[in-house]
Order: sequence, then structure tokens, then C-alpha cells
Amino acid sequence: DSRARLLQKLGALRRDHLDQPARAAAAYEEALALDPADLATLTALTELYERTDNEADLLRILSTRAATSEDDHERCELYQRIGELKQAREDIDGAVIAYRQAFEAEPTNRTAFTDMEKLCYRYERWNDAMALYNNAIERVESGLQRAYRLGDLYARRGQIQLQYLKRMDDAATSYKRVVELDPDSDTAIKYLDSILSEQSDWGGLISTYETRAQLTTDDSKRIDS
Repeated sequence: DSRARLLQKLGALRRDHLDQPARAAAAYEEALALDPADLATLTALTELYERTDNEADLLRILSTRAATSEDDHERCELYQRIGELKQAREDIDGAVIAYRQAFEAEPTNRTAFTDMEKLCYRYERWNDAMALYNNAIERVESGLQRAYRLGDLYARRGQIQLQYLKRMDDAATSYKRVVELDPDSDTAIKYLDSILSEQSDWGGLISTYETRAQLTTDDSKRIDS
């Protein structure tokens, strides 16, 4: 669209030569209305709104870019940036959604996973953390990705179930899976021993130690079991 190109040129002149960021943004917004997916216009508006600390419009433009980008890594980074802005504005619900979208855009991105996890712990969003772990577990077990150690994911899930949600049966199930995947895990055995002893589930406890004895590669742990 020739008019959109002219508006882009006008915006660039106002930005680069006249130091008029607000009027430059207005020209680019007109161009965007004519071509809503134009990357050059969206990028220019992103830079202008970052420069002028216009967070509301910056969020709008970043959201548009994330929704229209076909590159998984770029979408992940854009949603991470949205999450950071929303968290800074104390919009925790919005931040959770953005970080979740970042992880879903690029599930192998460890930074996206860790940012979501940290947010959940900081604001005690245990159900959202559980959803994150369950999502990652499902992806690993289905063979879609290998970016995370399955035993670690089950251990983290078990910790939340045990310490924060007080779901003892579910925590025991998670830690039993840890023992199957990593029979040398003293932490999983310790928690299972505590949970099953408290429930007087001696059969389950014996089964746990038998599993460890069968699977462990550490002879000393086989003897302890």
C-alpha cells in the first residue's frame, strides 16, 4: 500500500530528524491501520513506545507482534517481554498468561520455563505451577521434547503437592515415579518414607524400597534398602 509506505516515511522523518516521537507514533499507527501485520511498522512502534515509556500501547503492539509472528523463538521472546511488563504493573494474572504462552510457543526454551516457575513460586500460584509441570511431563513422555529431566519434573511436582497443596496421595504418586526414574534419589525416598509411614501404608513403603533395590546402580543404596 503506497499510502502506508508514505506514512512510514513520515513517521521515520518525525522520529529521526524532528525528535517528535508522539507524532511519529501517530503516523506509524495510521500505517498500521492500513496494514496491521506489517513488521517494519510494528517494530518501529515497539521502539517508539519503549522510548517514551508508553507501556499500554507497547503491550498492545507486542501482543499484535506475538499473535502474527510465525517464528516460535520470536513469539516466545515477545510473550516473555509481555510477561515482564505485566508483572511490573502487578497484573499477575496477565503475567501468568503471557509466560504460559511463551512456554507454549517454544517449550524447549529453559528461560521461558524458569521465568514461569519463578513467577508461580513468588506469587504462590501453585495450580499454575502444576499445569506447567504437567505440560512439560506430557511433552517429555510423549517424545515431543527432551529439554527437561523427567525425574526432576516429577520431583518438583511432588514438592508442590506435598508442601503447598497438602495432597499427600498425589505427592506419593509423584515421588514413586521419581524413584522409578532415579532410584538413587535420597530426597524422593525420604519424602516417600515420611508420607507412607504417616499413612501406615507399610505395603506401599515396602514396595518403594523393593523398587529402589531392583533399579539402583549404587550398591550401598541396594544394601540400605
